[in-house]
Amino acid sequence: MSGISNIPGAVPGQNYDPKSLALVDKLIEKTKEGKIRWAKAKSKDNEDAAGFAAVLYSHGTQEMTMQIAFGASGMLTTPTWLSFNVTTKNDGVILNVQNTSVPIFIAKLAGIKPDALREKIDQLFNLVAQRGEGSFERALKQLDNL
Repeated sequence: MSGISNIPGAVPGQNYDPKSLALVDKLIEKTKEGKIRWAKAKSKDNEDAAGFAAVLYSHGTQEMTMQIAFGASGMLTTPTWLSFNVTTKNDGVILNVQNTSVPIFIAKLAGIKPDALREKIDQLFNLVAQRGEGSFERALKQLDNL
């Protein structure tokens, strides 16, 4: 199971607040719509890991930040997400998930049902990995807009 450090509304038998699923679903939806733009960034949690970050503003004020740290995990050489964090201006960290369990595709092959939150974060990571911009991509986009 995922290691989750902030679970105030957790339901017995689950190790996460069910609202976490709704939050990640909404992040997936808004990322697909292009309303949330992710950029490559250094991970705050792990200096050796790369990451993606997105910041949401309201009326010029930073309201929410999301960060996905990724890297090779164990025997896998393909990058996977290592941690996922959502922080709000008013409440601080509202979701902090560490990906400490067996990779989802291996769990499925072994007949182990992964938890729904990990599957959602996996979907978000795969989407962000396709769309996340690095320094060169941002520079080229700025030049294209001149």
